Amino acid sequence: ELGLTVDLTFNWSAKHGHRDTDIVIKGSKSFSEIPPTEHLKLFIHKCTECKKICDFSSPDIDRKGKVTKTLLLKHLVQCFTMVSFLKMLTPDLMKSFYAMVAANLFRTFPRFQTACPIDANDSYFDQSWPHLSLVYQSLEASLNSSLTSTMTPSFMYNIVSNCMSPDSSERIAVRDFLHAFYARYMSQRIHIRKHVFGMFTMGLVSAELIDFYASVVQGFNPPLKAEHVNFFYQALLPLFGHSNLAAFSDSLVTCVKKF
Repeated sequence: ELGLTVDLTFNWSAKHGHRDTDIVIKGSKSFSEIPPTEHLKLFIHKCTECKKICDFSSPDIDRKGKVTKTLLLKHLVQCFTMVSFLKMLTPDLMKSFYAMVAANLFRTFPRFQTACPIDANDSYFDQSWPHLSLVYQSLEASLNSSLTSTMTPSFMYNIVSNCMSPDSSERIAVRDFLHAFYARYMSQRIHIRKHVFGMFTMGLVSAELIDFYASVVQGFNPPLKAEHVNFFYQALLPLFGHSNLAAFSDSLVTCVKKF
């Protein structure tokens, strides 16, 4: 009413142990610059180097490493669009890729406790998003390979859990990946639904995760299976009593309507 701005912006980054020197990340040429016979060796090199985590707590730390890793991650996104490369991929190579993804994406999120008006719209930004966004892009690009069907349930659980990131950009990236993965691999769908059920029953919920599940519900056919009826009563409806309902109420109402 007074025209005051009460919204706050919080910047954060994963904590790192003290280092006396900057991290060293070895660069390499793009896949289009070397013969196809060297592509697999180059792929492993890029995955290994990209497992190294840069410190984004200060722009003066790991400057060179950040630039180099950005290029390497862009190369990984590119390789999954090359038909010739996709034909050469093996499960072991994908394990190396998943190890890199896990090293970057699976981390403990900070908890923010702020005293603010109920209608405030605070924003939270992960300062390492320049790298995280490219990791998510490479993960989604990897769906061009049929080998992504080998993704383990525990890996998917961690992906789903990242829908609880304080950064809305990351939550959206997770939602979009889940959309693409769920549509592509029918055999993995039950595992994803179980992960979402477990999170909702523990009170771990975000608008983006509900949006994803609403798209899942849209694909159900009557009569509903016992699993889906159970999800509705035990996981979805109790969310109306969640202490943070205002953050996802619109998405929740939409999902219930689709049910």
